[in-house]
Amino acid sequence: MPRAVRIILSSIYEQGFFEVSFELRKGHSPHAAIREWHKRLAGLKATWVSDANISGSLASINHWMLIDLLRQRRHGDTLVRLVGKWRKAGSQLPSSTRESRRYSNPRA
Repeated sequence: MPRAVRIILSSIYEQGFFEVSFELRKGHSPHAAIREWHKRLAGLKATWVSDANISGSLASINHWMLIDLLRQRRHGDTLVRLVGKWRKAGSQLPSSTRESRRYSNPRA
């Protein structure tokens, strides 16, 4: 089921991504990102490059705002409820322990 929803949402939101956004997009591999960087930096005399690690940023996203965005795009209550359930469900860690990912409601 998550794959089907990902396909639906990707087809809707794909046109909103910047062309230089490569993360988790079909046809935008890490190798394509490196080629794009080489192409863009070739004519510049850059003396430094900045690298940012955003691995923990998902936990800081306002998930209620994302749900509201889905509602505004008129995706239907079923899809919004399903995404909300995934948000609350947590994930299975390799050690077979369950990691809960319950986020507080900033409106409460």
